[in-house]
Amino acid sequence: MLSPEDVRLILTSPESGGSLARRLGVTKQSISQIRSGRSHQGLFPDLPRRAPARDCHSCCYWRTDPDPCSQGFPDPINEGPGFARDCELYQSNSKP
Repeated sequence: MLSPEDVRLILTSPESGGSLARRLGVTKQSISQIRSGRSHQGLFPDLPRRAPARDCHSCCYWRTDPDPCSQGFPDPINEGPGFARDCELYQSNSKP
């Protein structure tokens, strides 16, 4: 369970979601949901929430039909390409 201090850290830290998840012992999805305002909305309403900038179309596992997600999960046809915001398999197409 995350403390209010943990939530504040998640909302204010420039640290990556994966790094924060490891440090706090939660999933990357939990970090993403807090940062985007889909969870813990009542805590620190003065701190801005940000929408994740990724979607399935920018993932290296995305391809064309019949199965757009080459990993087979999630099913982007049912979930929509924005599902990558919570996908643990997501890897960007862009080079660092």
